[in-house]
Amino acid sequence: MKYSIVVAAFLVCCWLQTAIGSVQNDIAMANKAGHAVFLIVTEPGNPDEAKALAIAKEAQTLHPKVVLITMNRADKENKSLVDKYGLAGAPLPAIVVIASNGALAGGALMSEATSEGLIAMIPSQKKADVLKNMQDGKSVFLVVTKKSHQKKEVLGKCRIACSDMNNNASIVEVDFDDASEKRFLSDLKINQIQDEPQTFVINSHGQVTGSFTGTTDAKTLVATAAQKPASGCCPPSSGKACPPPKK
Repeated sequence: MKYSIVVAAFLVCCWLQTAIGSVQNDIAMANKAGHAVFLIVTEPGNPDEAKALAIAKEAQTLHPKVVLITMNRADKENKSLVDKYGLAGAPLPAIVVIASNGALAGGALMSEATSEGLIAMIPSQKKADVLKNMQDGKSVFLVVTKKSHQKKEVLGKCRIACSDMNNNASIVEVDFDDASEKRFLSDLKINQIQDEPQTFVINSHGQVTGSFTGTTDAKTLVATAAQKPASGCCPPSSGKACPPPKK
């Protein structure tokens, strides 16, 4: 009898550990497997939940490397995710798009959601890297190169700049000829580059504050990362024009 009680208590404990934070765990497991996530956010009794799920499932057929997860906003165990994604006052249901590295990539209300729109929100690998760094409060040195470029010195200066910023900045290197990154580069109006690597400085607010062709000293990179352009131009998904490259 005592043995049975102990076993039962152990199973209850395991169930509780699984239930608590299970949505967050499910997201983490999907990301670990390299999948993006469509997070369908709803509350009990919402009549449109099935419609939102149907849209997400349709999108999933177009992009199989996506996991669908439903989250009950009213569940207290999900409060940290509700706060993280700013969903406390959002009309429900809503669909949040989470990149394969855990970065928030976008979202849509039920009234606006389409399968094509959800697919378009799934970022490329390099865009996801930029978004993750921004959401971690870091600036990004986006170094755009071609295979023919000599980039060792450029990357070295960027590493020094990251160190000078107490690692509150990161380097994301993009191959200009990588077809999977073309849309991301196009969104940033990076449609051509010179015969040397180009470094685009994105501050922690997602604004491109400057761009440089070839090697640039670390102090200039640090100062550029600290700038906030008056126009607020060119966050990674805005499609606005960026400053022209400096020679």
